[in-house]
Amino acid sequence: MRFHPIFLGLSGVLSLLMFLSVAMARPISHEDVWLMPRVGNPVISPDGQHAVVSVTFPAYDRSEQSSDLWLISLDDAGTAPRQVTFTKSGESQVVWAPDSSQIAFRAKREGDEAPQIYILPLVSGGEARRVTSHPDGAAEPAFSPDGSKLAFVSQINVETGSNHGDMQLEGVNVRTYTGFPIRNWNRWLDGKQPRLFVQSLGQDNVVDVIGDSALVRQEGFAGSRSSSGARLNPVWTPDGDAIIFSASDNRHRYAFDFTDQDLWMVSAAGGEPERLTGDDALAGDDSFSGHSFTPDGRFLVATMQPRTDRVYNSSEVKVWSWPDAELVNTLTLPARRSIGGYVLSSDERIYLLG
Repeated sequence: MRFHPIFLGLSGVLSLLMFLSVAMARPISHEDVWLMPRVGNPVISPDGQHAVVSVTFPAYDRSEQSSDLWLISLDDAGTAPRQVTFTKSGESQVVWAPDSSQIAFRAKREGDEAPQIYILPLVSGGEARRVTSHPDGAAEPAFSPDGSKLAFVSQINVETGSNHGDMQLEGVNVRTYTGFPIRNWNRWLDGKQPRLFVQSLGQDNVVDVIGDSALVRQEGFAGSRSSSGARLNPVWTPDGDAIIFSASDNRHRYAFDFTDQDLWMVSAAGGEPERLTGDDALAGDDSFSGHSFTPDGRFLVATMQPRTDRVYNSSEVKVWSWPDAELVNTLTLPARRSIGGYVLSSDERIYLLG
């Protein structure tokens, strides 16, 4: 049985109701709960008129589970949500184009050896088209401010300087590690490193913007760990000339010292990244992540996890003026509560999630 989702207003938490028989009251069953469609976090368009959410239809047999994207109108409550993708494989990491006309997302579709980036026009209509063909796959798409380019991240097999290796012995498959960490929760690390690419849409021109830099040659270079691999979280600068990303340059010290994530800026044409936060003389300084620019491009905002001598470290939000990158504000919550996230509004307000 396939249930059809009902989308409620975004003033509360988006939820789904499924149609149940009301002829006779009965207890909720395991099937009712397990097979209830699940809605992902909304991704709101830059013009504020629409949101895209993923809707997953679970199944006891995982091969029968499906997940698709739905488009919701935010300025017309009478417009029904519209399904815009129709594949079982599912889509993730949805981002809007600056003009709100199309979206990009990560998916592995028929014929793909690895997940790639697809673009789907929502105003003109049409099918999603694949725009990347990287042999190692593509993730974390980000449109340039003028919409002409796309930044993405790929996990690269590093043949030199890796802390792991595979040995094929007779009847035995052995993986060796000479560094730490070797595992991220329930997944063994494979020794791959993230690389940042920029591709001109409509062209085959792809630039590896950090591949030849001294930063990635450092033993401690790494992205933030996630279930889908190391992430760099690329964000374009307002002028479209550079990209800001988060990465560590001291992850090799993880077994015996604090490590951190800093913000770096690199030219979209490629080059040596410039450190924006932290001190390269310290191994294990404050960590920065979740960075973004205010809609008017005047400020850079990021979440900061401080390194202190306390067991509990409450995260803060840092605000820098741009393009001079001068720290102008530090936002905290009362009673040392940690900031779980933030949202930027068009009227220069920052809404904090505790």
